[in-house]
Amino acid sequence: MKEVQHSNTSSLKSSEYFHLASFFGVGVLIMAPGQTDSVCFYSHPTWDKATLDEWFESCLRKMKVDRSQLNGSGLVIKYVDTLNLGTSIQNHLKTWSSQVKGKSFARGTDLELYILGDKGTIRVAEIQDSAKVAKDDGRKRRIMIVDDSKTIRSLLKKSMNDSGRFEVVAETGDPREVKDLIKKHSPDAMTLDIHMPEMTGVDVLKMMKTENIQVPTIVVSSLSISEGTLVIEALELGAVDYIQKPEASQSAEFKQTLVDKLLVASAQKNKKVVVRGRAGGLAPKSSGPVDLSRLVAIGASTGGTEAIKVVLGGLPPEIPPILIVQHIPPFFSKAFADRLNEICPFDVKEAEDGDEVRPGRVLVAPGGLQMQLKKSGGRRTVKVFDGDLVSGHKPSVDVLFQSVADVEADNALGVILTGMGKDGATGMKQMFDSGAYTIGQDESSCVVYGMPKAAFALGGVTKQMELGDISREMLAKLSKQRKTA
Repeated sequence: MKEVQHSNTSSLKSSEYFHLASFFGVGVLIMAPGQTDSVCFYSHPTWDKATLDEWFESCLRKMKVDRSQLNGSGLVIKYVDTLNLGTSIQNHLKTWSSQVKGKSFARGTDLELYILGDKGTIRVAEIQDSAKVAKDDGRKRRIMIVDDSKTIRSLLKKSMNDSGRFEVVAETGDPREVKDLIKKHSPDAMTLDIHMPEMTGVDVLKMMKTENIQVPTIVVSSLSISEGTLVIEALELGAVDYIQKPEASQSAEFKQTLVDKLLVASAQKNKKVVVRGRAGGLAPKSSGPVDLSRLVAIGASTGGTEAIKVVLGGLPPEIPPILIVQHIPPFFSKAFADRLNEICPFDVKEAEDGDEVRPGRVLVAPGGLQMQLKKSGGRRTVKVFDGDLVSGHKPSVDVLFQSVADVEADNALGVILTGMGKDGATGMKQMFDSGAYTIGQDESSCVVYGMPKAAFALGGVTKQMELGDISREMLAKLSKQRKTA
């Protein structure tokens, strides 16, 4: 995809309008010269339909589009998934022939994507063969199940088969068979029990690393302190994610979570993630004195435990307070904080209600609880409480970021890292609007470019960059000489 800049829309011809989409308050126009129909795709996290309609009409006026000049059947309104806009449009186009006068989308057509920004500028991305954008080849992902419990293997297999997205090509209760089974079946991804009698899941991952066997792995674990430590170690060894052991009466939520995580994992098989940084060891000295009165808020989800380590590993011992929300279950958050405390040159702990927010300390939100920043009489603390799910999560990045925006405004720095979904996007936009400098991890270094993408689309990210560059950027912006962006 190639990007160029245009200063206005005067060169656009209304007869070429093909799709007009809105997401996160930004107008998106996809043109296909010569096509005869136009479709409008709507999506926004907070607007109701009336607001969307009003915005759409104003967008048409701003672009000087005459509805009468929109060819064919005019505009078909369809609501789509904001974070998977390309996939949503492609899925709709697959059935377009039956919906719009038998006119089907021409595969191989060169499209141009125009994004209308707040100041009227248009960023144009040329998409060659749009049929390949967010391509879904329909192929079932090949999965291997490793678990010493026959019951668990059966439950996992049923969930995968019910989804229609996967083919279980191998299963075993003996982890010693993993190497040969991978060689024989070449799975796209694997589920791996963390606690087995012959070998732990950690032992299996160590063997795979030694033998240079690369299969994206989802660790399956119960929720306990002992297994939490093993899961954190498994993630360090390259596991993509983890999931709680299924129960006999599996919920729809569990099945969907399993499907989502396996799809993410299988997509990593041939993906080369760009990460230039350090995940531990001695951190570099700051290039200048850091303003310890500042505050840093970090949010992450899938792939975040390792990304956070890279960011913290690039910081010196003298740091302003840092608050972290990582989507993580109870028990695991304590193990994660303890591991960070072992490898970082400053104090890291799982947050408790009333903990002081002070320089040289990192507080990690506990799994299953919300965390907010509070300030009274000049003293900063955290409030940890059992609130509702926000943006689908507890802890929620939005809850933390919104509280930081309210309390610290332009004295804060926000960082949003790899993760699925859009938690943190709204909160980061509030931080940005209050004057905070905000950083988003770029797509090339993300395990899942979801949360940073949503924050960027909403206009809440000051700068996107590779994971390995984030700590350096943080230090530059936290220096006493450079408080402003």
